[in-house]
Amino acid sequence: MAIELSIIAIVLVLIYFAFLFCYGDKGNPSPDVDVDALLAETKRQVGKQDSKEESLILQ
Repeated sequence: MAIELSIIAIVLVLIYFAFLFCYGDKGNPSPDVDVDALLAETKRQVGKQDSKEESLILQ
């Protein structure tokens, strides 16, 4: 039982460190340009979804 728990703990710690390595950005906040680009892309995609729904309703 203790071995299984330690294996699970090790796997979870490895996943955590992999996440930090890939997405951590060393604690620095994202540049405003990146945030603005992500928000613009999200708004564009939401706009596409709204227009598709409206066009399906109108047909």
